[in-house]
Amino acid sequence: MKPFAYLASVMATYRPAGGGKVAPEDNPARSGQLWGLLLTAVLTVGLCLPFLQTMTFRWGDEGVLLNGAERLLDGDRLYSDFFEFLPPGGFLIVAGWFKIAGISLISARSLVILNMSGIAGLIFLCCRAVSRGTILPVILSILWVVMSQGLWTQVNHHWITTLFSMLVLYATLSNTAGKKIWPGLAGLAAGAAMMVTPTRGVLAGIAGLVALVYARRPSPWSGFWVYVIASVSIPFFIMVFMLAEGIFTAGFYDIIVFTGTRYAGFQYVPFAAGWDVRDFALAILFPLAFALALIAAIFGKKRNEIDMKLHMCGVFGVAGFVGCFPRPDMAHIAFAAPLVCPLFARVLTLLAWDWRPKYRVAAGVYALGVCAPGTVAFTSAAIFVQRIKSDSSPRGDVKFITPEGEAEITRRVVALPAGERVFFYPFLPTVSFLTARRQVSRYDVFAPGYNLPAQFLETCLSVFQEATWVVIDRGLQTPDDWKAMFPAMKNPAPRELAVFEWALNVGFRFAAREGRYELRHRDKREDGTLCKGIAD
Repeated sequence: MKPFAYLASVMATYRPAGGGKVAPEDNPARSGQLWGLLLTAVLTVGLCLPFLQTMTFRWGDEGVLLNGAERLLDGDRLYSDFFEFLPPGGFLIVAGWFKIAGISLISARSLVILNMSGIAGLIFLCCRAVSRGTILPVILSILWVVMSQGLWTQVNHHWITTLFSMLVLYATLSNTAGKKIWPGLAGLAAGAAMMVTPTRGVLAGIAGLVALVYARRPSPWSGFWVYVIASVSIPFFIMVFMLAEGIFTAGFYDIIVFTGTRYAGFQYVPFAAGWDVRDFALAILFPLAFALALIAAIFGKKRNEIDMKLHMCGVFGVAGFVGCFPRPDMAHIAFAAPLVCPLFARVLTLLAWDWRPKYRVAAGVYALGVCAPGTVAFTSAAIFVQRIKSDSSPRGDVKFITPEGEAEITRRVVALPAGERVFFYPFLPTVSFLTARRQVSRYDVFAPGYNLPAQFLETCLSVFQEATWVVIDRGLQTPDDWKAMFPAMKNPAPRELAVFEWALNVGFRFAAREGRYELRHRDKREDGTLCKGIAD
């Protein structure tokens, strides 16, 4: 009980900024940092473990990274032998992990649990750096885990980017003694984030630079060049790697040109799209934090005070908010929410620390009440997945959380004759990974307005030349299906898509149907002539 007793003594002697002589950031209680960090890490691992084997085919971002990493280990060249619109960073990290831990679902999920523990630990450290005590940082860290995990306990480039972005924030907040190690660490983390998810990585890098310059008064440029040089070092080495592999030109097109012209345009959804009462606390986190920060800044201005840490956290909060776009649904809000947690902790410290204990308790009870539906939903999901029977796959046991034919179609694909190639359509990279059947096409993802007519034609020809079987998700076939997923999609039924799907239906005979998934077998009489009309 010593940590709690020490915390109580600190609270008893504290006087708020503007009304006393000790500011909230001064003389922090260091003794609780280690046990608070360990508690956060242990609780995060425990909360993620129930979802170690869960899987759904609805979201294939995990399969994209896992398949790409495996192909790298098999000697394929990124962007040349297979198409991806993401930078090499995420693929190299996952490939490196597979090299160490082996290729399996458990290996992949172990990586993501380490990732989640790192993010939660950095939330704790950042929140503790800007607030008093240990309890609030632990609560904010664990509430974020509860609100964001479950179905989303999966390998995702956004989680990796969030980890690096939080490291930028922590290093920036720690840069108070003028030591060059902190700007250097912040710069390296920013560069790494840029090489995983460029948009969010650049925003984190800019936030780090602004906060670094702002915090170093009266020498605002102290550490500036260390940060800049460190931030460009990892992108530089990645570009050298791409040049050495002969994939720089193809990578530039895939990452920059293609993504800018084909990907972003149909991604937009309204802010917090898909929220319900379980997500309410996460949905209001950004606007609530910004509103409270504005109030704190106004009161500070009236007292002729400038709260440096409030402004620094505000910069990263804005970077997190902008990084939710162009698709600011609940999933992407969860990805970015860690960046605004320190701002929330700071404004609570500034606004509520001089309240009477009964008011602080009442506010805490209200906040926990807002978070209660999400906590209940998380608990129910954790209990539910423990009751699901595991199915075997070449990548290890898996628990399918949606009864839409996933287990059955996986068993059918696994049972196909060895050596026969399979094409997965339109967005089933996870099936490819679980069944250890490499995708025939260079492309993992197919969507109206996303793939060029030439890409559909290239895929069609390769499918008729190499594939014996086709697995089709019939839950993504009609214009209404696509519009439900991408409301901003302008034309959900382009001609090249219709001709491509017609060729698949004619050239591959129906073999089986499992839920929303269909298995078709190659009609030997048909060849690539069916593909001719795609690019006309």
